[in-house]
Amino acid sequence: MFKKVSLFAALAAVCWATETLAVNFPYKAHGEQNIDTHQVGYGDVVLTAGGTMKIHYKFSNGKKVAGNNFYGVTYLHDASNNVFGYFVQWRGVDASLGGKAKEGDVDGIHKLTPEQLATFDHVSFRFGAKNCGLRVSDFHFIDKGISVGLEEAECGNVP
Repeated sequence: MFKKVSLFAALAAVCWATETLAVNFPYKAHGEQNIDTHQVGYGDVVLTAGGTMKIHYKFSNGKKVAGNNFYGVTYLHDASNNVFGYFVQWRGVDASLGGKAKEGDVDGIHKLTPEQLATFDHVSFRFGAKNCGLRVSDFHFIDKGISVGLEEAECGNVP
């Protein structure tokens, strides 16, 4: 009878342990976000059981005259949704110049430590742009014309 109870206890423990694992490997995630009018960021993550994380970002710029430097942030979350790490990748994409949207890709491979892998539950994404064009900083009438000062426009929330 001892063997039957031990076998039952072992099976119950195995079933319980597999039910409590939050992450199945390979872990895969996809995210998309509109960055601005006619600008979109896409992200894909694959995490192996060994801790290798492959991140692929794609940025689409449909603006006719405004090229941009895009960024993607991949946040690593624990089961309580706390962020315990992140990766940032950048990619410049030219303007579409009236044609179809220009696209740019960037790939990264990162290795999570055993501690990070044990803590890992899910990822989230954030996308944005750094160079959001120019804005007028000064405007003065002078003796023989107009003086206009330009500076880079703030995009906000740049990592």
